[in-house]
Amino acid sequence: FLTGEENDIMMEAHKMSGYTLGEPFASDEPFDFRGSFITKRLSEHGAPFLQHRLTPPPEEVYTLHRKLAGAYNLCIKLGAVVRCRDLLEEVMENHVFDSHTIGSSKESQSTETSNAAEGNSAGNTQAS
Repeated sequence: FLTGEENDIMMEAHKMSGYTLGEPFASDEPFDFRGSFITKRLSEHGAPFLQHRLTPPPEEVYTLHRKLAGAYNLCIKLGAVVRCRDLLEEVMENHVFDSHTIGSSKESQSTETSNAAEGNSAGNTQAS
């Protein structure tokens, strides 16, 4: 949802939002969600998005934002103090990436185009 034509205000808001969202994962120390005022700080960075964005984010981004907001708000309400970095590292170590996750979409599209041009696409085989 960045076009490359954004002004400095928008880019700074994106940067600061990213830093703020990543704060619980930045340290090996437990993160105190209630004491962090993270939602207040995120909302402060959000105003420039409404004023300066050139294109809305894809629907998937809205879904991700809602899930993250719900998880952060639950941690705040519970007064959670969590070693977030440890949890993230555990998930990363145990996650099994498939070929669709690892390859870029441009590489996949290039391979599909190349296969189709050679007559090698699935369902396009001919018996001799």
